[in-house]
Amino acid sequence: MSLPNGRRVAIDFGQVRCGIASSDALGLLPSPLETVATEKIMERIKELSDEQAILTIYIGLPAHLSGQEGVSAQLTREFASKLAQLRIAPVHLIDERLSTKSAGAAKELVDRFGIDAVAATMILELALAGEKSSGNRFGELVND
Repeated sequence: MSLPNGRRVAIDFGQVRCGIASSDALGLLPSPLETVATEKIMERIKELSDEQAILTIYIGLPAHLSGQEGVSAQLTREFASKLAQLRIAPVHLIDERLSTKSAGAAKELVDRFGIDAVAATMILELALAGEKSSGNRFGELVND
């Protein structure tokens, strides 16, 4: 089984700013979009969904290397739940433990889009690879 074509969006959620990445219409190629203030992230996701339907929203879930969740993970879960209530698209959480550190290595992209948008792209790359290998949406589904 494979998922239908459609745009996937990933968010690297932070208390101050959020990175956003999006796939192409086929759901194959992830690209960084932008970094926005956290206070404007819901509005921006609504705008993106108005521009083009979103099949799935992936959000990076920060955890300690030990796997335990801290305050940042709790805030991310709260945000994911609120986003799921908007019913724009199914919301899935993805383990993002090393995405921001890995994003720092992509200097040219970071200079152009910001580290948060590049981290969101890495989250989306992981999600798309998971979809491809399993034929299903990847990560933990957030119920509204």
